[in-house]
Amino acid sequence: MKIIMIVAVLAILVLLLAAWFISTQRRLVRIDENLTNALKQIDVQAQSRFDSLTAINHLVKRYDSHEAETLEKIISARSRGSGTAMAAEEMQTAFDTALGRINALVEQYPQLKADGNYQRAMAAVNEREDQVRTARMVYNDCATKLNRELKMFPTSLIAGMLGFSERGYLMMEAGKMGAVTME
Repeated sequence: MKIIMIVAVLAILVLLLAAWFISTQRRLVRIDENLTNALKQIDVQAQSRFDSLTAINHLVKRYDSHEAETLEKIISARSRGSGTAMAAEEMQTAFDTALGRINALVEQYPQLKADGNYQRAMAAVNEREDQVRTARMVYNDCATKLNRELKMFPTSLIAGMLGFSERGYLMMEAGKMGAVTME
């Protein structure tokens, strides 16, 4: 009778441990999938933002064809890769470069700034920029949740065995703490 009781207690402990292991694995998968989704949302919003820049580039062609060619090269940088935090940072840099060139061109051609199509396109760029900023915040929140889970005991004991590792955060470039100026 005593052996049956010991075996029953051990069986219950094994079942509880298995249930904890499975629930922990599922929780980590859910958080990891949310993080991957957040990164893909950044890609989607960045693509929309570059599409808005492409529309502006078509307007720029009417004023300065050489500058339009330069912008096309910068805008095509969006296709170099996506799906990683590093690619998101590279796309942000390419976007900032293209937008800087557009702003410089607008200074040379005031009639471009007054163009209604240009104003609508810049409004779309501003809207997309807000969406990218929001997507980056969601990604960083998801990264925080995953990283916190991975560091907490007892999850930290099995996270490595299950193939989970900490994710990096999307950081703002040094000295660039404000929004892109459209003026």
